[in-house]
Amino acid sequence: MLVDAIEAINDGFVLFDSDERIILANSKFKAMYPVALEGQFDGIHFEDMVRNSIMRLLGTDVFPTTDAVEAYVVRSVWRPTVSLDTVAERQLESGRWVRMSDRKTSDGGVVGIRTDITDLKTREAELEEADQDYGPSRIRWR
Repeated sequence: MLVDAIEAINDGFVLFDSDERIILANSKFKAMYPVALEGQFDGIHFEDMVRNSIMRLLGTDVFPTTDAVEAYVVRSVWRPTVSLDTVAERQLESGRWVRMSDRKTSDGGVVGIRTDITDLKTREAELEEADQDYGPSRIRWR
């Protein structure tokens, strides 16, 4: 019943154990990160997820060398000694925007929620453009 409830959530859900391996992920999470997961879901290590995702950018201005990739991976992995309670926004390779919320569990694992905020980001950009085109005094709020 719990798995069915997690699958019914409108957002991506993931649970990592204290060894940073996926225990459970719903289909929405898997759909957001198909390249990062490379068909593996249960048991994939967080570090491997990050590495799989950014290796596609190897040789680009963002990650010109494998050393640059590895430096990013080292910065991105969770540290067990750090209290994890983060919220961040990132644009995926697909162009969609995701709000990522991660919380540490009592046994040292991590639970994450991924919310697609693409529509919100699009609206923000439209408002910023309108503000630049017409100035704040010309926008009427209701």
